[in-house]
Amino acid sequence: MRRVDLIAFSILVLLLQGCGGETDKVTESGSTPKLTASKPVRQPDETNSKERAKPESASKPNPSSLESQGSTLTGTEQDPSSLEAQGSTLTGTVSELKELVSELNGRVTETKIIIDLPSDVLFDFDKATIRPSALPKLRKLARLIKEIGKGLVQVNGHTDSKGGETYNLKLSRRRAEAVATWLAQQGEIDAARLETKGYGESRPVASNKHPDGSDYPEGRQKNRRVKVILPKR
Repeated sequence: MRRVDLIAFSILVLLLQGCGGETDKVTESGSTPKLTASKPVRQPDETNSKERAKPESASKPNPSSLESQGSTLTGTEQDPSSLEAQGSTLTGTVSELKELVSELNGRVTETKIIIDLPSDVLFDFDKATIRPSALPKLRKLARLIKEIGKGLVQVNGHTDSKGGETYNLKLSRRRAEAVATWLAQQGEIDAARLETKGYGESRPVASNKHPDGSDYPEGRQKNRRVKVILPKR
């Protein structure tokens, strides 16, 4: 090998060794900066921010729920046709009451309905047994009491002045009890609603005699009666 080539080769070897040494030094010294992983910066949550930005829709009533509530409230109102039917029923009941009172020759006060049943229609002379001919009147009376529906019913017996006072008192009681018994047994009226009393000749509605002292049959006939007093509905 020529001298020039040898020198060039030696220089090349030295150069290569010099580069390798510098590389090892850099690695050993640790001067090469190390990259440190930085913590990611948390970005604002767009979803949450959007939800916060939205108005609170939950506080606003849902139109469909309001509509359903309205229909529910409306459903509590009574049907006009049912009200009309109730009105006709009430009118029919009042009309029937008036008819019964009229047929029984009764009268109405502010608080009572008074029915006077003539004893001559109900009983034979000096008796306390219901006559068969009196049954239509008693049936109408039972219907009237049922229509009233509640309250105490007074059944009071009265006589004329013919005969002894004590005897007439007992007779009036027996007749009142006879009417009440028929109403309870045949008329199907609650016996607890029926109260009986006998007044004898103590409460006349007409005179038993004329002014000259002679007998007055028409007056005595009016006094022989069973008075039934019902509470006004």
